Amino acid sequence: MVPEKGHFRAPLAVFYVHICAKCDFWTKLLTKAKKARGAQLGSPANLTQAAREKSWVAMTRNAQANLNNRQAAQLAALLRATGATLHAIAEQLNQSGYRTRHGKTFHPMGVQRLLSKPTQ
Repeated sequence: MVPEKGHFRAPLAVFYVHICAKCDFWTKLLTKAKKARGAQLGSPANLTQAAREKSWVAMTRNAQANLNNRQAAQLAALLRATGATLHAIAEQLNQSGYRTRHGKTFHPMGVQRLLSKPTQ
């Protein structure tokens, strides 16, 4: 006998809630044990200014090295030289199929950032 569609939904939902509760329990228990051993976890206060600067440098380097950003920056610079607005440039980049390195569409602020950063 084949069960009807949706027949197993309720038992699976109960099982899912049970598993989530177990994971939550063990996560809390292990986190508490790690803190008891003296570890500092997840506090922005632990992040030093030097670590923030290192992170910023890495993000900037990754953005500048990305092929999508480099190509979009070249086109944006050409369009800007012709007097196009940031909004118009963003629209043109999106219509031409360009995307940010995260696969998102361009917005005027992103275009401004592209134009203000040196390319490699």
